[in-house]
Amino acid sequence: MKSKQPTTLWVVGFLFGFLILIGQFLSTNIYHYAVRKMRTEGGAGFVSLQSRHEKIQQEQTCFYNHGLSVPMQTAPPDVPTLKIPEQKLSKSFNLKNIMDDPVNYFLTALTVDRTSNHTRRAYENCLLQIQSLIKPTTLEKITMEEVDKVKGFLRTQGLVSRSINMYLQALRQFLLFCRERKMETTLAPTEIKRLKMAQKIMPQLTAQKMKEVLQHVSSISVRDFCIFICLYSTGLRINELMSLPADLKLDENGAYQVTGKGGKTRTVYFSQEARLAINAWNEEKRKTGLEKYPTLFPFSQGYIQSMVKYWFRQCGLDEDYLSCHSIRKLFATTLANKNVPLQTIRDMLGHVNVATTSTYLQSTKREQLQAHKQLPKILD
Repeated sequence: MKSKQPTTLWVVGFLFGFLILIGQFLSTNIYHYAVRKMRTEGGAGFVSLQSRHEKIQQEQTCFYNHGLSVPMQTAPPDVPTLKIPEQKLSKSFNLKNIMDDPVNYFLTALTVDRTSNHTRRAYENCLLQIQSLIKPTTLEKITMEEVDKVKGFLRTQGLVSRSINMYLQALRQFLLFCRERKMETTLAPTEIKRLKMAQKIMPQLTAQKMKEVLQHVSSISVRDFCIFICLYSTGLRINELMSLPADLKLDENGAYQVTGKGGKTRTVYFSQEARLAINAWNEEKRKTGLEKYPTLFPFSQGYIQSMVKYWFRQCGLDEDYLSCHSIRKLFATTLANKNVPLQTIRDMLGHVNVATTSTYLQSTKREQLQAHKQLPKILD
C-alpha cells in the first residue's frame, strides 16, 4: 500500500500558498481603499488655497498621521498634529467666500503677501485644530477661557511649551489680521500670551571650531567642504543653498542674487575660497556624472543636515544642538565682531526686522570675560 504522506504535504502546501495570495489581495485592496478615503476626506477641502505641490504634501502628512508607510518627498510641517476632527476649508475659491470665512481670508492674505509655504501650512494646521477644539465658537470670537482650555488640552497631549506657543502664535497673528481688517474680535492680539520657557545654555559654534571643522573636511571630501564653505562665507539658509543652479554665475566680486524666504531677493557674496571650492566640486561632478542635475548640490535637505551633523560629531562637537543654521548664526556673529553695522548684517541675512538679526548674535565666554574686565575697580 502506497503512502499518502507526500500527497497530504502537497495539499497542505497548496492551501497555505492559496491563503497567502488571498491575504495579499485583501491587504492591497484595503490599503488602496484607505488611500482613496484619506484623499477625499483629508485633502480635498484644501484645493481652494493650495497649489498641487502643497496638496500632495498635505496628503502625505495625512498618511503620516494615520500610520501608513508612504515615502515622503518632504517632511511634514513642524507642528505637532493631534487626533482632532478635521476642519475643512471652503472648496470654492472666490472673493465672496473668502470674505465670509476669516480663516480662509487670513490664509489667502498670507499667500498674497508671499509668506513662506512652511509658515502658511503651520498656521493653517494650528488654526484648524484650534477651531475644532472650540466648536461652535469661531476663532474671531474665541474667549480667554477657551484659550485656556486649548492650552490645557495641548498640555494633556504631551506638548511642551515651545510647541504650544506655535499654536498661540498662529492665533495671535490671526487676531491681529482681523483687527487690521476692521473685523470684530472678542480678544485683542496682545491678550494671547506665550508660555514661559526655560532658558537653556546651548553649545555655541565659534570661529575657531569652524576653522577646525573646515580644515578636517577639506582633506577628506571635496563636496562636503564646498557645502561648508558656501554656507559659512554667504550666510545662506539651507533651502537657499539647495536652490543654487548648477551653472552658478558670479560677478568679479563673487556676488549672486538669491531668492530667499518669502520670495525676497538679496545679494550674497562668495569668498575666493568658496569659488575655488565650487570649481573643484564641479570638476568632481563631471567625473561622477552629477553634472546632469540642474542644481549645484543635488541632494535633499535632510541629507545635507545629516552630513553637517556628522562632521560636527567627528570634530568632537555636540551635533544635537548644531546644524546648518548654526553656521548661518556664526556668519552673523563674525560680522558683528568685525564691527559691521547691524543694519548691514540684516540685509546680508535677508531679514526684515533688525530684532530678528540681533537674536542671531552670540557672545562667547571669552568675550564676556573681557567685557567684565572693563568694569572699573570698586576699591582702589
